[in-house]
Amino acid sequence: MCRLTTNGRHRFAATSHNHFGELFDLLKREPRLVSKLDDQGTGGAPMELIAAVENGLRSHGDDLHAMGTNAMRSEKDWKQVNQWMKREAYIAAARCFWEKKSYHQWDHFCLQDYVDRCM
Repeated sequence: MCRLTTNGRHRFAATSHNHFGELFDLLKREPRLVSKLDDQGTGGAPMELIAAVENGLRSHGDDLHAMGTNAMRSEKDWKQVNQWMKREAYIAAARCFWEKKSYHQWDHFCLQDYVDRCM
């Protein structure tokens, strides 16, 4: 299971294992896809992986504490959810899958965590 993974955006990290279960199951079944978590989109991704990520994001969209009230009420509302929220949910999922420890506070932030976030 997931270690406690906070990321400055606890609204996502605390429930990643619930919302991204489909993605985690896929990555365990197809280990070759794990590299797609941080490849910055090179080489494309299979539709099954893209769908699992989108399902995890939309699952977070049903959580009013994660993406706000009514994020999934309509296609228009989902498009208006800030991109940083979707990005942070994805980062939290990847960190959870990799069983990364919690981030250190801002004045002791690890360079490797920064590099991982950029990827």
